[in-house]
Amino acid sequence: MSVKNQGTRRYIWRSLRTADRGVAEKAAAEFAMEVMFHERYGLSLFPKRVASVIDEWLAEEDLTPAMRKAATKSLRYWKEWIGDRLVTEVGDLSDYLAWRRGYWKRHSRVGKPTTKANPADRTLVLEVQTMRRVFAFARRRGWLAIEPQMPVMKKIKRNRRPALTPEEQQRLKGMLENGWADTPHRWMIKALILTLLLSGIRIGEARTLRWSDLERTKIDGPNSTFLLKVNGKTGEREVVAYPELITILLHYKGYLLSKKLWRGESSRLFADCRGQPIRDVRESWHNVCEKAGIGPFALYCLRHTYITNHIKYSEHPDVFLLARNCGTSVEMIEKFYSDVRTRDAVKRLTQ
Repeated sequence: MSVKNQGTRRYIWRSLRTADRGVAEKAAAEFAMEVMFHERYGLSLFPKRVASVIDEWLAEEDLTPAMRKAATKSLRYWKEWIGDRLVTEVGDLSDYLAWRRGYWKRHSRVGKPTTKANPADRTLVLEVQTMRRVFAFARRRGWLAIEPQMPVMKKIKRNRRPALTPEEQQRLKGMLENGWADTPHRWMIKALILTLLLSGIRIGEARTLRWSDLERTKIDGPNSTFLLKVNGKTGEREVVAYPELITILLHYKGYLLSKKLWRGESSRLFADCRGQPIRDVRESWHNVCEKAGIGPFALYCLRHTYITNHIKYSEHPDVFLLARNCGTSVEMIEKFYSDVRTRDAVKRLTQ
């Protein structure tokens, strides 16, 4: 049989797969009603599979490179779970959270169990939110009439932001300054770690830093510090670093000059041998932690340490200025650093 699609003005052919006229007439009537329904609500007669919808969304959605990378990482699990299903056949998705939490318990690499931890609640929320955008995209395209019910996180566990103690900070600095940096790569890792610790910038912001983004500014009298012009996920901003960062970065620059590795003011502070921004330094960071006898910690803990130091040990902490300097909000600082105890500020609270 054939039915004329009023939208495309083309005939749609379908075999009824029967020699019985009565059965054929009933099937033809049902198909004609299906076509009319799709035309009325602007739906496609040719549904796509979930994996194909995900790929088209990633290709067409206006995302920054960092957001695209994060979205691709989140959606890989959805593609594995329901990627082969037609998008019109997706129903209740409430089982996703349990499936996802057990994902790495069921997988192995080269015959060995994986060591990845369960995903954090915040990670699961991000994955659900990203997939919700994909289903909304499918509905706008006419591939889906009603978006499926997404799983709901009843209570999100907020992870405390780990920070180095003053003793751990001293061990880390002492190890880095005590002859550890004996190669260009180690000099760069040393400068990177101390820049993150003394400025609180994100690792992604450090990757884009150029020498021309450093501006020396006076504090009072002979003292001065660096202003770092960074461009991160909250846009461009100027970051005030601790004064000791000047000495560290000038020593790093002097080392590059002595080894004839200096590429000029427009070059990146933290680059590989080709001058490209460094990528994954987790292995180097873990080696540093092991050598210093601390951790293990994620590299991001250096930013948390910077914020915690200001809240706990600054003489007159200003959370608003701290939030501006770190490219975050007062609300985020209150949410994730509320574990800083009032007993840690007895002296300040009694002055």
